[in-house]
Amino acid sequence: MDRKTASKQVITSYQAFTLLYSTIFGAGVLSLPRSVGESAGNDMIWVILLSGVVVAILVYLITRLCQRFPGMTLVQFAPYILGSRKRKWVGYVISFPFLLMVALFFVMGTASVVRIFGETVVTTMLPRTPVEAVMLIFLLAAAIGAGSDLGVIAKLNEFLFPITLIPFLSMIYALFQSGEITNILPLFQLDPMVLPKALMGGAFAFAGFQVVMIFSGFYQQPEKMKKANMISILAITISYWYLCAISLSVFGIDEVNNLMFPVLEVAKVVKMEDILFERIESAILSIWLVAGYTSVVNLFSALVQIIIEYFRLSERYRRWIAFLAVPVFLYLALIPENTQEVGIYADRIGLYDAVISVIIPVVLLLVAVIRKKKGEVRDEI
Repeated sequence: MDRKTASKQVITSYQAFTLLYSTIFGAGVLSLPRSVGESAGNDMIWVILLSGVVVAILVYLITRLCQRFPGMTLVQFAPYILGSRKRKWVGYVISFPFLLMVALFFVMGTASVVRIFGETVVTTMLPRTPVEAVMLIFLLAAAIGAGSDLGVIAKLNEFLFPITLIPFLSMIYALFQSGEITNILPLFQLDPMVLPKALMGGAFAFAGFQVVMIFSGFYQQPEKMKKANMISILAITISYWYLCAISLSVFGIDEVNNLMFPVLEVAKVVKMEDILFERIESAILSIWLVAGYTSVVNLFSALVQIIIEYFRLSERYRRWIAFLAVPVFLYLALIPENTQEVGIYADRIGLYDAVISVIIPVVLLLVAVIRKKKGEVRDEI
């Protein structure tokens, strides 16, 4: 297989960390406490942590698989693992369903995030603007990013990552000003029969970590991949726990479940007029726009990379592919008729994400170990 597209290792270990973090920490973060709290109740405090452990195990499996084939992406090592040296076409055929499953997730995940982004912008900032216009502009901006070189995308994530941390510092004021420990209690009231559903709801918030299977082929130091990925998942888990804990302590579970965007409502109760300015929700929304954009760009660019590598296209087609995909994403994003259907579609995408996250790395890693396939012979592909 042609390794030309993955021969340029441009992503540093720190950029790998920010890529994974920014992909997961996306548009749905404003409604995260409600999404988890609807099934977990007050126990969202520890359910989100347990969900992070489950996701960390899956990311570890993916990382071990990718480290076995340094400098190669899923499109390159999947046919090698499943095929044979004499009949290379067999590997292409057998690996196609795996690649298609991942590509479909990137398509559906991008469309879902774009719709959530559009609905949130219209609801909170631009009530008179058609959601279609918001999504189209957002997709065109994302296409510019996704059509860029992966090195540029990595630097974009590296640059914007610190900005997404600002809300965490400001929301500490909400905890001290309005938080009450009694709102968090009682804990450990969750019915064991409901625990799997609650865990799944928490795990949905981590969707997008499959980009590791694509971007790992461009890491400068593959041996440090495990550390970067594990720290990233740990940081995401702590961030989610922090947002859930503050929302719950400020409002209580009943109010959290009735709020469309609990995290944004927390920002509204923060008063910092003596320090900086009176209300910070506008600043929070601006930073949220950054988080949503980087998430979509990363998913979008991973899809473009799959298409380029599988069909052996030149890098000069990257931007064309990105812009040609915009109408497809816009059409898929408009399929849900209302916000409630958006949530239903997002849950289904999350379930699909969980399935492929288990099947693909487990099957490929097992076959690679059994057949003793490693990346040292990747030039023969």
